[in-house]
Amino acid sequence: MPRAPDLATAVLGPDMAGPPPRDAPPDLLVDPASPKAFATLQQAVDHASLQGGDRRLTVELAPGSHTGPVYIPRPGPPLTIRGRPGPDRARLVADIDARMPGAEYRRRYGNVFRQAHPASRAIHERIAARTHIGTDNSAVLRVERDGTHLAHLDITNTHACDRPDADGQHQAVALHMAKADGLHAHDLRLTSHQDTLYLQGTGRTHLTDCLIEGDVDFIFGGATALFERCEIRTRIGRTDRTWALAPSTRIDAAHGFVCHDCDFTAEGTAPGHHFVARQWFEGVRATPYASADHPACEVSLGSRSDRSGIISRQTLESVGKVALVGCRLGPHLNAERPWDNWGGSPGWSPRYRPVQHGPADFLRHLERWLQAQRLDYTHLDPDELWLSIEP
Repeated sequence: MPRAPDLATAVLGPDMAGPPPRDAPPDLLVDPASPKAFATLQQAVDHASLQGGDRRLTVELAPGSHTGPVYIPRPGPPLTIRGRPGPDRARLVADIDARMPGAEYRRRYGNVFRQAHPASRAIHERIAARTHIGTDNSAVLRVERDGTHLAHLDITNTHACDRPDADGQHQAVALHMAKADGLHAHDLRLTSHQDTLYLQGTGRTHLTDCLIEGDVDFIFGGATALFERCEIRTRIGRTDRTWALAPSTRIDAAHGFVCHDCDFTAEGTAPGHHFVARQWFEGVRATPYASADHPACEVSLGSRSDRSGIISRQTLESVGKVALVGCRLGPHLNAERPWDNWGGSPGWSPRYRPVQHGPADFLRHLERWLQAQRLDYTHLDPDELWLSIEP
């Protein structure tokens, strides 16, 4: 793995290698206390969306608390959204979780989006029409627009529960990259418990000098992301098993989550098992993987993975990749066992997948099943590493 300054180019490509300018004067101000500014961030974003064009617009938030959720829809010019650096920061907050009924979501936030840009209003209507909104609609800030820049902001999903339920359904996202590409995030503080930062899709994200905190899979998704000089903080105490990273990187992607010069720290102390990562077996309902004491399910290849006995090729190939380069692991983490199985902690479940350090593990675990399904992965490089820690 190349080191800085070549690392950003190698991971993200030359068009994202350099830091974006952050000193441009603001085009739009958000300050509920000023009659000359927009009262909400959503109003400013919607106004920018109506402007059109290709010129980047900068939206600046006044210090203090601002209410989410906020959507940055796809149409419109590229946006820079920033607070002001320093201790008195702009904070974007909301209390939203995956189990919230769509009707409750509409009751809470319908007035916000009733007069919004049509693209923002359509996002709200789609979410509010669901029986329960689900993880991918639980974000405080949802970014769909390519090339978005974020800086000097605290984004907090304040939803809290004493402990996760057995099925783990207390996801509450702070920042959601909703299949967008080219996000630059600098000096953010992202806070929740489960699923704090959702990097959905296969786009690219560059995060510098950020603090991201949570307990269960709190940085997750299929995107390629480079974290530099970030603090990745595990909140210990709500659950006795924590995972910082949960990538679902595609099998043919060159990189998943790359952490360079980052600190893995902990807030709180309690006995338990705390891991750097587990590879998110995205969308799985039935597994072709066997454990030492349990045979694999009877699983066939299909177009979707949403019913028992079927796994899609997309799910099968969401393998998850992590590279730690020059990072520092806190004492809460087991340096000898930084990776954990998916869906089998402890034991085995119908969503089980063991740790896979690379294609060699993938081929070894699934050799007979792949043959039975007539799937050929012999083109994979058996020496490639999907999980690695470099000094």
